[in-house]
This record gives sequence, C-alpha cells and structure tokens, in this order.
Amino acid sequence: MHTRSEKILSFLLSWSPGAPLATLCWAVACSAFEGIRVVSATPLLIAVIGVWVAAVYLQPAPPRKQSEGNRNQRNVLSHLQHITLLGCLVWLCGWRANQLILEFFSFPATLFFISRFFRGRILRVPGIIMQSMALGMTCAAPALYFSFLKLPMQLVFCVPVCYLGVLFCIATWERTEIRQGKNSHLCPVICAGLLLAASLHHSKTAAPFEQAFFTTIAIGGACLMVAPLLYRRLSIPAAILLNWLAVILPAVAGILLYAPACR
Repeated sequence: MHTRSEKILSFLLSWSPGAPLATLCWAVACSAFEGIRVVSATPLLIAVIGVWVAAVYLQPAPPRKQSEGNRNQRNVLSHLQHITLLGCLVWLCGWRANQLILEFFSFPATLFFISRFFRGRILRVPGIIMQSMALGMTCAAPALYFSFLKLPMQLVFCVPVCYLGVLFCIATWERTEIRQGKNSHLCPVICAGLLLAASLHHSKTAAPFEQAFFTTIAIGGACLMVAPLLYRRLSIPAAILLNWLAVILPAVAGILLYAPACR
C-alpha cells in the first residue's frame, strides 16, 4: 500500500515537472558558461514549454492496478495540461519569437519529430538517444542565441552539447530501470563514469565556455554514479525524483560557479 508521501510524489510526477525544470536550469547554466549577464524570457519559455509538451506526450501510461476512474481522471488532466501548454507554445512562437530564435529550436524539434518514428523493442533505443540529444540542444539553444556570435548549425557540432545529451540519455536509462523494478544499475553507472572521465579530459584543453560546460557535465556524471546507491532504499516515485535531482543539481552548481557577476 502506498504511503501518503508516495501518493503525493506520484501525483506531482504525473505532471512531468522534471524535464522542464532540468531544461530551465541547464539553459540558465549554459548562459552562465557563455558569460551572459542578461537573458530575455522568450527563448527560455519556448525551451521549457516545448520540452514540457514533449514530456507530457511521452509520459508512461498509468499503471493497470489503478482503478478505472483514477486512470480516466489522470488522462483527462494530462490532455488538459497538454492542450494548455501547446497553446502557450504556439502563442510564444507566433507572436513573441523572431525568426532567429525559431531557427535555433528547429534542429532539436526536427530531431525529436524524427525520433517518434523509431518504435518497437529494437528501434526504441535509438529513439531515446535522439530525444536526449534534442533535449541537450534545446537547453543550449537560448545561450547560443543570446551570444549573438554563434549560428544555429553549431548546436549540432558543439561537443559539450552532445555530452549533455549523453547525460540525459543515461538518466533516462536509469529511470527506465527504476520503473522496471531493477535493483542493479551497473551499466548506466559505468557509462556515467566514462562520461565523467571524458568530460574531465576535454575540460583541460577546451575554451573557457566549453571548459565550464565540460566540468559541469562531469559533476552530473558523478551524481548519476552516486544516485543508484540510494535507489533501492526508496520507493519508485522517490527514486525517480532523486534521478531528476541528480540531473538538475549539477546545472545549479554550474550556475553558482560560473555565472558572471552582476554590475
């Protein structure tokens, strides 16, 4: 039987808050890496709401053990949330954003759209990788736009952005194993360790922007290595929440470490 706290966590997670919060934190962190002191709200809102729309769309179906009434209520709330967020996104893109902003978000949006064709037991993995890369590009898009020195195409070839996509992919892998009730997360932990080592290696010779980016990703790899030690002691909703915190806290650390001083 679920405790009251587990029910509250399950209800909160049903609104898919993890992905938009992670997007907001990493988008601000990427702006800090670029040394940007002032950011406008529109690109950040497009990134956050766009990811939120995708997260609601990809949300796992309610468990069958729930009563039919609870499942129907959750489905209705999910549809209302999706329609509301989609309406906000259309308004932002149609009336608040300029063409250059939309060009920066066109690459991750296209990649996410293509990933939806990768379904089934075998093709599902490449689809998840593409979605993770799209999320990494979405987080970096506002910073590259605010810099006024980079082109949208550079999202595809920016190495730390690809590493951020790998970080999101490993976190998604861990969440999948949590939902399946697996106690061992050895393979994701090994991949997180490799990401940590590779990020530290690249940070030694990278430019200042990429150096800060790689260091923060290394912190994220370390968090994803430590978090599985606690998963088995927690309920499934609490473990999923901890997984999202392991992704969000490194971005917060990056903001605190690298944000330029306000004048």
